[in-house]
Amino acid sequence: MRSETDAFYGLLEEDNMPPELLHAKTILLYKKGNRLDIGNYRPISLLPVLYKILTRVITDRVSTAAENAHALPPEQAGFRRTYSTVDHIHSLNQLFEKSREFNMPLYVVFIDFKKAFDSIELQSIWEALQSYGIDAV
Repeated sequence: MRSETDAFYGLLEEDNMPPELLHAKTILLYKKGNRLDIGNYRPISLLPVLYKILTRVITDRVSTAAENAHALPPEQAGFRRTYSTVDHIHSLNQLFEKSREFNMPLYVVFIDFKKAFDSIELQSIWEALQSYGIDAV
């Protein structure tokens, strides 16, 4: 078992991923609307289990480094340990109640950026991480 663990962590230290871990099978899942419109489908990549474990370890390392570097504002509650989007829902409810109590208008805006993750260049992500001192994780 120890040699497998060493090999696994060796992958994290090297910049040389075995090719078999880099292959994915992509399928399209129908969302809603016209089934003939390709924009109504969401691609899902089926990946090897070892790759998923490896990316989870990397995600945990980046998350920990980002928290330690105070790279995320408290308003960013999604996908963070010790934070919950439920807290934001509670805050919104409080605002709604105060707005009614004082008979004041309340304007709330929610923005959903379509394909936001796909529109970010990888180099920009690396630069943002490095600006917080998060280098190789």
